[in-house]
Amino acid sequence: MNNFLDNVYGVLFSPKESFDRLIINPSVFQGFIIVLIISIINPLINFDFCGSSKCLFLLGFQIFSAAFAGVVSWLFFASFIEIIASVFKQAGRIKEFLTLSAFALIPWIFIAPAELLKSAGILGNIFGILFGLGIWLWVTILTFIALIKTYNLSLGRTIVLLTIPFFAGFLAFNWIIGFFVTLFGILQV
Repeated sequence: MNNFLDNVYGVLFSPKESFDRLIINPSVFQGFIIVLIISIINPLINFDFCGSSKCLFLLGFQIFSAAFAGVVSWLFFASFIEIIASVFKQAGRIKEFLTLSAFALIPWIFIAPAELLKSAGILGNIFGILFGLGIWLWVTILTFIALIKTYNLSLGRTIVLLTIPFFAGFLAFNWIIGFFVTLFGILQV
């Protein structure tokens, strides 16, 4: 447990050194715990406690579905990045990326205070939004660092790694639209 808390503290205050330690000794189980905790924050923040057993059942269902969706998304994201990393001949590091990508999510624990600030009037709402955007940026930067550390990529190659799927999706979408436009043009009587 002490190692886990050291890793959490390290990611918050010295992420590069912590990621270097985690890459040497990755712990997918610790990452799994982090993803579960981060996933259930949103249902807990947004749930209206009405006191009936129906509400508690609904809360339990929302927590379970959020945890399940969070873990599936985490696994899918890591698998997808692993497939794309094979373009750079850097595949085979999914365990390390699962660990680092989960630890990159740690700043999301501060989203609860950001949401609380939003309920404090107009000024609180502005601070809450800015605080939330700051947390999002922090997590995004940590995810970039996790990609760079895991796959030993430069910043430029990391940006290419992340943009390839968007360009491929755009091209596939255009191809599908063109295919059906041509098909309907041929079938038009």
